[in-house]
Amino acid sequence: MKIFAIIICLLFISVPFAAYSQDNRLKGLDAFIEQAMKDYGVPGASVVVVKDNDIVYLKGFGLRKIDSNLKVDENTIFQLASVTKTFTAASVGIAVDRGNMEFDEQVIDIMLRFALHDPYPTRYTTPRDLLSHRTGLPAFTGDLFDHLGYTREEVVRRIRFIEPACSFRDEANYSNLGFFLAGETAANSTGSTWESLVRTSILSPLGMNRSGFTDSIDKQSNAAFPHGVIEGETRVVPYNKQSVLAPRGRHDVQCFGYGALHDYAIRPREVFGQADTLSQNSRRDIHPCHGCYARVFRAPANIRRDGFQLWTRLGYLSLEKP
Repeated sequence: MKIFAIIICLLFISVPFAAYSQDNRLKGLDAFIEQAMKDYGVPGASVVVVKDNDIVYLKGFGLRKIDSNLKVDENTIFQLASVTKTFTAASVGIAVDRGNMEFDEQVIDIMLRFALHDPYPTRYTTPRDLLSHRTGLPAFTGDLFDHLGYTREEVVRRIRFIEPACSFRDEANYSNLGFFLAGETAANSTGSTWESLVRTSILSPLGMNRSGFTDSIDKQSNAAFPHGVIEGETRVVPYNKQSVLAPRGRHDVQCFGYGALHDYAIRPREVFGQADTLSQNSRRDIHPCHGCYARVFRAPANIRRDGFQLWTRLGYLSLEKP
């Protein structure tokens, strides 16, 4: 069974929107999006164009649930999967800004139960290493922990039994467990849970009222259903409610889980732009950390048509027209 997510697209345009209106630079965008959905086999999508923190295009396409009349609009909630990692990285930066921890402080000094397979990375791994996927943990290993009934404390304990894929800081391997540990480290340093830290430090201050964690997504109105290709047929499948490894992909974060596109159209710049949310120093530290993975990460094939191009970047599907 092949599982796929319904698309959330964020488009950031560097030319004034007036210029786009005058020369019809957005002409054909609707048709491009509809064709991209067909090419990728995606039932529904929400798309936004943001220019200088102003929403200049916001539209839903397709269906929230295949073989239904439930349409996607700009307020439809989607699971975010690994886009949650952005919030986990921000939560680490917030803990640093508060003086609870440092990017280059040893994790074991913050979270005493932390241990990797070998003594050296156990002693010297830092939050920066976790956010940069360079601890030596093998790519995509341990993702099923969330479905085996373990608590977060037990997952942290069992990570020490995973043999490394490479030497410490030798190469980047996309590790969901690494981001889970980063979220747990931030939570431990502040004496709270990861969810509480994200909610009180990011969601609530920024008024992201249509965003939350996947354990409650099926209780939300206007939420997109997950789909999978089963025996060649697209079908609705159960929500992947990650509650243990949330910081790595639950907003749907590490436990993140869901959000409406309108929440995210402006908020990424606010999260990384407002001094009272995240300092400039932390923003500078987070960006290279999150961007340095990994030759093992495979993105879906790019689409180029009518001057538009669609590709993946940091978990987002990005779309530009030169």
